[in-house]
Parts: sequence; C-alpha cells; structure tokens
Amino acid sequence: TQSRSSAASDVYKRQADKSIASSKGFSNLQVKAGLLEKAGKTKEAEKTMDEAIPTGSPNQLNAYGYQLLGSGETKKAIDVFTLNVERNMDHPFIWGYMDSLGEAHLKDGNKQMALKYYKLAKTKAPQNQHAYLDGVIAGI
Repeated sequence: TQSRSSAASDVYKRQADKSIASSKGFSNLQVKAGLLEKAGKTKEAEKTMDEAIPTGSPNQLNAYGYQLLGSGETKKAIDVFTLNVERNMDHPFIWGYMDSLGEAHLKDGNKQMALKYYKLAKTKAPQNQHAYLDGVIAGI
C-alpha cells in the first residue's frame, strides 16, 4: 500500500502538472521539481529545473542560484548566475547579479574570478553600493 505522504505527494504533483499545463513558467516548474525532489526523484527534478531555467526572470534565477549555493551545489549555482549575468547585461540590477556570481566563485575558491565579478559589479553599481563592494574586494 502507498504511504499517506506518498499519496499526498502524488496529489500535489498532479496539481503542479495541471498548473504547468495552463501556464508553463519558472514558479510552477520549480514547485514540481521540489515535489519530485522530496519524492526521491532527483533526476526528474533536475530535468524539470533545466526546463524551468530558460523561463526564469532575473530575480528568479538569482534566487535559484542562491538556493543551489545554499545546498552545496556551487558549480550549478555558478552556471545559473553566469547565465543570469549574460542574459541581463542591461538590467538595472546587473551589478547585484554580478555580485552574486562573484560570491559563488569565492565560495568555490576561485578568488580571481570572484574579484573579476565584484570589480565588474562596482562599475555597474550605484554609488551607495561602492563602499560595500570595496569592502568585499579588500577582503579577498
């Protein structure tokens, strides 16, 4: 017999599938991936997130990058942050996305790449962020 939590998970997955059928976007794909992950279907969850990434807004991708970073998936986080920076060079918050990429490289131990992106972030950041970025750069 199916456990109660497994049955509930199936119900939630069906609801996520209905939502995706009506509007396939980052948020509902991310919910589905989370449900798959909790059900132990890691590969299917990864495939779903691979499908979600192209639909993500700059802020959604940045948040997802931090989710990956927080779960120890630093290389994947770097890939997501890199894509976000490349896709959004004209975005008003590009400096913040570059800062995130720098942080991921620093966590990965690559100080050279971290410095590159923190310095780039400073060139795009508003004046009120320069002291923060100077402090981060000086600490590397």
